Amino acid sequence: MMAFSDDAILLAKRRHGERGVLLTVFTRHHGKRSGFGYAWSKHAAFQTGMSVTVSWKGRSDQHLGTLSLEDHDPHYITLMGQAQKALVMDVLCAYIHGLLPDHDPHPDVFDALQQVKADLPTHPSAPRVLADFERFLLTVLGFGCDVSQCAATGETHDLAYISPKTGRAVSRLAGAPYHHRLMALPAFWLQEDTEVSQEHLCQALRITGHFLQTCLLGPRSLTLPDLRAHLLPPLHGERACA
Repeated sequence: MMAFSDDAILLAKRRHGERGVLLTVFTRHHGKRSGFGYAWSKHAAFQTGMSVTVSWKGRSDQHLGTLSLEDHDPHYITLMGQAQKALVMDVLCAYIHGLLPDHDPHPDVFDALQQVKADLPTHPSAPRVLADFERFLLTVLGFGCDVSQCAATGETHDLAYISPKTGRAVSRLAGAPYHHRLMALPAFWLQEDTEVSQEHLCQALRITGHFLQTCLLGPRSLTLPDLRAHLLPPLHGERACA
């Protein structure tokens, strides 16, 4: 018999039989885990994104095992009162659920997700939080964008585009002949103190969405969460952030 207790974030739950529930959690030290929980009524109040203390037991590390949850989330009630910010948390949990392998610890991702939840209730821009976490997740999983210099010339100034094939920056001059094939590089990716407009956020989300879909979700026959499209209104009549 194997067992552990750990801090976790609830990623998903669904009823199993008349009284049981299947739970998937993301733990700090043991990665993504699934297990069977007894008594649906006990777990009905637990929602996606909630921080919990989890106890897991199983015959071996490869068995489904059983999970028991205890709530210890000081930010959840405040977050659930803000629909758009709660939506961000749902989208991020969907990424963790779909992209991280079972049992593979990612304490850096876990701590970043916990920090997002702590910051969201008072953060002025939910889409900015989403864009920043998506960029972080791409980097952690090996598909980060390189905005240090122009891929064509090596220049470090006047960077204006991102290549949708390589994820590398391209200068305004070098990219001019191919601008219709490139994605606009948001200014705040180059200078953190730059004012972030809605257009810049849409540029960032267009880039992160493209690489999440192309490099990570697509190969797993997954797509970007439908809820993601609701986090920013269309720009100029288009689904600019899709």
